[in-house]
Amino acid sequence: MHAGLAALSKCPELAIGEAESKQLAEAAGKVMRHYPIETTQKTLDWAGLGLLAGTIYGTRVVAIGMRRDRERREARATGAGPIMGNGATIFPHDAGSVVDLTGMVQRH
Repeated sequence: MHAGLAALSKCPELAIGEAESKQLAEAAGKVMRHYPIETTQKTLDWAGLGLLAGTIYGTRVVAIGMRRDRERREARATGAGPIMGNGATIFPHDAGSVVDLTGMVQRH
């Protein structure tokens, strides 16, 4: 979660290491014991899966967004359109181009 926040905010100082992460989790656990929340193991397991998936995929989504932003800035700087995963280049100023769902550029 902290790695994602650090990437989103472009503040690498927000990323924390494993030791600090463990300390934070332990402190949060101590606070939680003061609030009697009753739940089932099934609910805890789903919550754990959601948190883990969010952590794993969330950082990747942030990385993809950062890469795409960088590619857009580079394309603007060079005057070229952004390059799609299949190698096609899109020129937004070209009114004759239409992008289909596969990312291919079609000319009309």
